[in-house]
Amino acid sequence: MYMASEVGVANVAPDEVIQKGRLKPGRLLLVDTESGIFVKDELIKEQIASLRPVASWIAQEVCVRVHGVCVCVCVCV
Repeated sequence: MYMASEVGVANVAPDEVIQKGRLKPGRLLLVDTESGIFVKDELIKEQIASLRPVASWIAQEVCVRVHGVCVCVCVCV
């Protein structure tokens, strides 16, 4: 894997290039060197988001204090 801020840093034959592109702002880059694969940004973020199932927490019940009174609301998503 080569990663550089400029084009032409490494002299690699075009037929040896598997994937090329630029890392955009807010994107993640994960290379599994044991398996030899690139993991897509969307998959990484999906797996991270699944660790905290916020939607299911919200769907249960939300209790807040409003002017000293506890108000509980069921929010269905």
